[in-house]
Amino acid sequence: MTKDKMNGGDNYGVTMGTWEVGFFGCFNDCIPNCCMVWCLPCVSLAQISARLGVYKYGTVLATTFLVYAVIIGIPLAINISNQQTMKANNERLMNDEDYWADIINNDGQRSAPASTSINSTYVEVFELVSAVFGVMYCIFVWKLRSHTRARFEIPGNPCVDCLASCCCSCCAIAQMATHSKSYKPGSCEFGPPDTLPAFK
Repeated sequence: MTKDKMNGGDNYGVTMGTWEVGFFGCFNDCIPNCCMVWCLPCVSLAQISARLGVYKYGTVLATTFLVYAVIIGIPLAINISNQQTMKANNERLMNDEDYWADIINNDGQRSAPASTSINSTYVEVFELVSAVFGVMYCIFVWKLRSHTRARFEIPGNPCVDCLASCCCSCCAIAQMATHSKSYKPGSCEFGPPDTLPAFK
């Protein structure tokens, strides 16, 4: 048995049997770990997957980027479109004297103009698609965390992995990145790290 294995690690300095840092350990290495998982989680997930030899770096990077773009992009696009539509309608209605003459009610009060926006059916479909992609993202983080835990013989169970991945996926990703040593502290590298050799 090597010295590293006696200290709970393997020959590559990766700790066995326990997490290298706690769940909120992303602040141990703010650059790059904390910044990367908050701003570019797709890069961190790709690096972890490549480091563990689970999936290819480019495949995970492209897939998670697409998923993340859908999760954020659809609600953002809906919000921007609704704001622009409401602004255009309000400007049109404010300048339409006939409209205002027709909507004065019996009390002499003006009714608020009805604003139209994106068809609500489309919004519901887009929100559903975004939610499905969000669930897919959480499942991927969950499975990767379970794989990491099993690979390094860390006690725990799938329920805890699921909760960690759904409640704070950034913290779960940071914990996996630190444990697998998929980044170099103080250095923002975006490429794939060396893959750990298979063992057991």
